[in-house]
Amino acid sequence: NTGNGVVVDKCADISIDSVSVTGFQKAGILVYASSHIAITHSRVYENGFAGISIDGEYGERNSSQILISGCVAEDNPGDPSNFTNHSGNGIIAGNCKTVTIEYCTATNNGWDMPRMGNGPVGIWCFEADSITIQYCIAHDNKTAKGADDGGGFDFDGGVTNSVIQYCLSYKNQGAAFGIFQYNGASPWYNNVIRNSISKNDG
Repeated sequence: NTGNGVVVDKCADISIDSVSVTGFQKAGILVYASSHIAITHSRVYENGFAGISIDGEYGERNSSQILISGCVAEDNPGDPSNFTNHSGNGIIAGNCKTVTIEYCTATNNGWDMPRMGNGPVGIWCFEADSITIQYCIAHDNKTAKGADDGGGFDFDGGVTNSVIQYCLSYKNQGAAFGIFQYNGASPWYNNVIRNSISKNDG
């Protein structure tokens, strides 16, 4: 399937529990410009762009009050049609605020991204405020040959007032914990990474 799997678009008060989503070129689960969304105890695997993607209108951060808990994002290789940006992420949250990602695992994502350049990460966010990533595991995540990233966790451009805590990263091709700011991103400030472990990461 060339699109997304489960799509929540401009909705509120939606719960997704114990689903299995596989075989989509874009995201297994996409939440766009929505609020008060819970995604729990679900497995997203063998999708292209990402297992789970939270997104909204650029600059608006209009996805909010979102919980992702007890989910597994694995074996999401990359989007074969995307030659201009990263793909193959486990769980990614952008253009959003007040998101909690906890007790999740991201593993073996990103190995077949069809480009060189910026790459995928196991669990990460960008252009986001008040994000909590906690009690998560990211391991054996990858990137395309010669490409960047392939790490465990990442606070990327435009992230503010956020925390990664009590997380474990191991055997990822890239860095365990990325702190990045790209050209044109909103200011990046007041973020904390604490009480977490990296073992045998790139």
